[in-house]
Amino acid sequence: MFGANSILGLPEYGSVMKFNSTLDVTKQGPFAPMEDDHQTLMNTKVTQEDGKTVVSFSKYLKEEGENNILAEGENTFLWAVGSSNAPGYHAARGEFTLDLKASSPAPTPPITSVPTTEAPTFTTSAPT
Repeated sequence: MFGANSILGLPEYGSVMKFNSTLDVTKQGPFAPMEDDHQTLMNTKVTQEDGKTVVSFSKYLKEEGENNILAEGENTFLWAVGSSNAPGYHAARGEFTLDLKASSPAPTPPITSVPTTEAPTFTTSAPT
């Protein structure tokens, strides 16, 4: 989605990075890595086992030049999964809302059929 801040897990590089979507696909394709000073994710990890890719990270709620995440109130997040490690067409995608202050776990997005990959699950811990 153009104008979105994206976080991609790149298993072949063992990295989790922030990207900006861009309309200028002549430079680096539709997604360009954010500058080094914006790579502020913490506790990053990407693993693959038994056909599942798990991406985990911690992120500041407010960062200059990025979409803010509300500590209280509903946030809308987008998710997407592909059928390979290469960035490209998303075999499945969707959105979910989450209130970080609520004590209920994040929903598991419904996916009807995705080849060689399973629906992402989300685990959150609310700030204390």
